[in-house]
Amino acid sequence: MKRLKTTIGTAMAICVCTGLLGTGTASAAHGYRAYVSCASAANSKSTDTCLSGSSVTAFFISRTVAVRYRVCVKYPSGVRGCTKRRSAKAGLLYANPIPSDQVGSYRAVWYVGDKKLRVRLFTITG
Repeated sequence: MKRLKTTIGTAMAICVCTGLLGTGTASAAHGYRAYVSCASAANSKSTDTCLSGSSVTAFFISRTVAVRYRVCVKYPSGVRGCTKRRSAKAGLLYANPIPSDQVGSYRAVWYVGDKKLRVRLFTITG
C-alpha cells in the first residue's frame, strides 16, 4: 500500500511510502536507515552506481520515533541542493528523488535535527 505526498523543494521532491521497514546501514543502531537507490520504488535496493536516466532516489526511514530530517546532495558540478527540513513519522519510508543526468560523482548527506546522520557517495555513469 502506498500513500503519496509530493512537495517540490529547491532541487528535490518528497514521496511518502508506507509499509516498508529496511535493514542494515551504519545508522541502523540508532533506528534510522538512509540510502541511495537507482529506482524510486519502495522495495528498491541500496546502491552506489546508477546509469544516467535512472530514477536516482535518496531514501530515509526512522524506525522508532518521529524526527525532522533533510537530505542534501552535492552534484558533480559542485552545486549543492537540499530539501527543506521535513517531519518524518516513525515507520514511514521517505523517498527523495535526485533529479540529474550529470555523469560523475555525487555526495548525499542526511541530517536529523542539526546532526549529520550519514554520508553516502554514489556515481552516475553514462
